[in-house]
Order: sequence, then structure tokens, then C-alpha cells
Amino acid sequence: MSFGLGRPSVNNNTPDWPLDDPSTLWSAASEGYLTILQDCLRTLQQTPDCADENGYTLLQAAASYGQISVMEWLLQQPQVRVDATDHDGDTALHHATTVPAAQILLQKQPALLYQRNQEQQTALEAKQAELQEILDDPDHEDDDEELVQLKAMVEFLQSASHVAQ
Repeated sequence: MSFGLGRPSVNNNTPDWPLDDPSTLWSAASEGYLTILQDCLRTLQQTPDCADENGYTLLQAAASYGQISVMEWLLQQPQVRVDATDHDGDTALHHATTVPAAQILLQKQPALLYQRNQEQQTALEAKQAELQEILDDPDHEDDDEELVQLKAMVEFLQSASHVAQ
């Protein structure tokens, strides 16, 4: 199953994705097309808490690409568990790439800060390891958007951890 390359910006050009294709669910969630996601769920007779073969949920897909409106809608659905994990034990907070996405998840369930994946890492520890890996690469660029967002995520999760203690 392929996932879309999500962008947090709004796109007025609605893609012509087949509603009867399960990959459309994750593409719509990751690219922020809420109406397509809802239509596809109805067409496929799926629930908003569905997961792919790797346990990757729609909430995790939306969090991975900072799709706030999709996240907010999913979190309003009674079937969706904010603490659901994929096969690696990662939650939506482990997958989140933007501070606003992390804020929404922690507002819904603050205990996500302490949930560990199969590598025994909290979301903060996983993000710190990811950041260190990038910083250790001699070819990294300090102004790379992904690096800037990752640094902001680490700072936010650190401050959230201190507040929660």
C-alpha cells in the first residue's frame, strides 16, 4: 500500500482518487482531504479506526503530515483510540511531525508522553534519536524544514514532559 506525500498546506485541487481503493484512505488522511476520506470510509464500509497491514492508523497518517482538520475529525469519532499503536508500537504521537499535531494528541490524552514503542522509546526519546541521527550526518542543512520541525517537536515534548512531572 502506498501512502501520499502529505503537505500541511490547503490544496484546492481535489484529487481524483478511486473511493473503492483502500490506499485512498491513507492518502486522503496524510494529504488533508477530509471529504475524500469520509467518502472513502463510507464506500469501503470501513470505520475511522481502521489500520493497514502494518497497524498504521488513519490518525497516525494524519499526525505524520500535520493534517490538523483530519486529526480533529478522527478524534471526534468514538471508535478512534488516540493511544492505538502500529506493529512497531508507535502511537500517533511517535508519528507526529508538527507541534500543533502533538498538542492536539496530548490535549486528548496526556499519558501519550509516557507510552513506549517496541524499542522502549517514548515519542520524545524517538524524536531525540531521529534528531541526533540527522545532526550526525555531515551533509545535513541547518535550515532544512524537516530538521527545523523536528527540533521544535523535541523542544515541545521536552517542555510538555517537564510540565507533566
